[in-house]
Amino acid sequence: MSSPRKHADILLRKIEGYFESQKVPIAHRSLVKEHIWSHYGRALKLVEGRTLSQNDLLHVLIREILKYCKDNDIDMPYMSEHKTKAAAEEHLKRNFIYTFCGTDLSVTADLKTGDVKQFRSLPQTSKMDKGRLSDLITQIYAWAAEHEIKLSKPSDSEYMALQREMGTAV
Repeated sequence: MSSPRKHADILLRKIEGYFESQKVPIAHRSLVKEHIWSHYGRALKLVEGRTLSQNDLLHVLIREILKYCKDNDIDMPYMSEHKTKAAAEEHLKRNFIYTFCGTDLSVTADLKTGDVKQFRSLPQTSKMDKGRLSDLITQIYAWAAEHEIKLSKPSDSEYMALQREMGTAV
């Protein structure tokens, strides 16, 4: 399996090969590579796997929304049927994932018959990259604001640091 870092290294080697073939002066090479790397490096941060910090923030937001709903006697669809907080949290998380991320197309094969089936499933947060999970968290903040639910926004969180770096922090 190839990583984003490996792709970056391949890209830089290709650029270096191009510079050699075009006889680009060394001073220009380093400036161009530095410029490309600064942009690519930012993009790499989004495609790396999601972090535990992001995952922790997601679960904090889910718990805050559930607490708000409970404290204000708001019954969200299908939430009251859960007997445990953990089940309610997982259900709400799945609802947000479905609402804001949609479904992924999966393929499976019956090993006895050879039948191949396609089906849709919810993306797993453990398989999301930083960018996708960051987008989900951003959508949850927007949804909460639309419903006048104040959620915590820890300024020292990795999510907020990434938002500041991308110039999208509010």
